[in-house]
Amino acid sequence: MKYYFLTIIFLFGYSYAKACSCDLSWQETNNHYITSDFVGIVTINQVFNSPDRESNTFKIKVNTEKVFKGNQVSTLYVYGNRGHGIISSCDVGSVHQGKEWIIYATKNSKGKLAFGWCSNSKPMVKEWFDGKAKQNRQQGIDRELRILQYLSLSLPNFKRNYSVLPIGTNLSNYLEQYDGIELPSNSFYQYLITFDSNLNVQNVKRLKGLNEQFDSDFIDYLKSNVKWKVSFGDIPKTKIQYVFGLFYYDDQENGKRFLSPFEL
Repeated sequence: MKYYFLTIIFLFGYSYAKACSCDLSWQETNNHYITSDFVGIVTINQVFNSPDRESNTFKIKVNTEKVFKGNQVSTLYVYGNRGHGIISSCDVGSVHQGKEWIIYATKNSKGKLAFGWCSNSKPMVKEWFDGKAKQNRQQGIDRELRILQYLSLSLPNFKRNYSVLPIGTNLSNYLEQYDGIELPSNSFYQYLITFDSNLNVQNVKRLKGLNEQFDSDFIDYLKSNVKWKVSFGDIPKTKIQYVFGLFYYDDQENGKRFLSPFEL
């Protein structure tokens, strides 16, 4: 039943229904915060067409409402071709004037801050969501904003160009022993992992822990039982750090409470 509940949230309560294939789906808030140059909430003031049929971006003017990483912006670029009848499954088609968005943007080859379908950027409100889907999505947005606020205060300049992911699913199996645990609703917990140049865990530091006994056992497990990889390319040849999150879910309809490494 737990996995059925997770599937329902994923399908109906999360960000986009992604026909476009994105490499990153693991702990999106943490990883996208780390790999982005700008993270914040903006209101879209004006949307421009792409300059020509060959362009792969279009420009938007925005008001910056909140900055979690980087500096205030007034101009952003969106991946896609707008106004020339060219449509790709990876284009962001729902960027409209007057809408408020959470934006994760990175500098493109021209030094412009840009975001696309796979960036984890999303509108704050989706008017077509209703009922349970709307409630689940709102809970996800609320937690995402709290995570971003926490990362902004704890690791304001944390930046690298790739993401780190665990290999396999043994983390979920380990966490099953805590099924039924009662914790604050929609809570999350964060741990800073330091890897050596071969992606072996050197150290794990509790940033926002659950309790002393849980954190001690969980950190030992991360050190000795979990293997990791980078999202693309070769293993980096230097030490790196990664913020690993745990997320608490309370399925009140089915009486299920559990911790998960998946952010839904």
